[in-house]
Amino acid sequence: MARSGRGHETFVSNSVERVSRPASGWFDLPVRNVLSAAVLVASVALMSGCSGSVSVGSDSIDKDDLASKVSSLIADQTGTTPDSVTCPDDLKAEEGEKTRCTATSGEDSGDVEVEVTSVKDGTASFSITPVYTVSKEEAAQQVSDQLTEQTGQTPDDVTCPEDLEAKVGESETCVITAGSDTVDVDVTVSSVDDAGNATLDIQVADSVN
Repeated sequence: MARSGRGHETFVSNSVERVSRPASGWFDLPVRNVLSAAVLVASVALMSGCSGSVSVGSDSIDKDDLASKVSSLIADQTGTTPDSVTCPDDLKAEEGEKTRCTATSGEDSGDVEVEVTSVKDGTASFSITPVYTVSKEEAAQQVSDQLTEQTGQTPDDVTCPEDLEAKVGESETCVITAGSDTVDVDVTVSSVDDAGNATLDIQVADSVN
């Protein structure tokens, strides 16, 4: 696991010297961790990209018709029919137009991106691709686990503001709480494989807030 900045031995020394400010020991400590984002989106995660078609009303695709088609495609690919699929609005029937629909199965849900690929003779063809997401709770837990593993100190709390899309370059800033100190942590998706396994780079800020 790559590190930059201070070496591990220096960090251990500093953390001992700064017991009264435990967050200080986490400065300049980069962490990389791999986790499965795919498990968070239930049956949608089993999909590969696929395509379908739907009739066009005037210049748009009715959101309920689109949701029905997406549900059928998920069932065809995964063998499981979602309890529900919802799309936020009617989709403009033009090549390149996109929207996201949400499939729900039991307590799990996941998004799929829908893109219009062509429109001909009153029928719109479209592709759907699963959108893998790391929940804010799982991201926070990964930050806590990795910092504990590398430093021997467990944060009092870690909070992340929102779910993180498992897409290379997507990032958010989480906050570590240790005693009276809070420290920002940048969490960035550095890679995602075909199964939705995301590699997260975690970089701790160099000073308390």
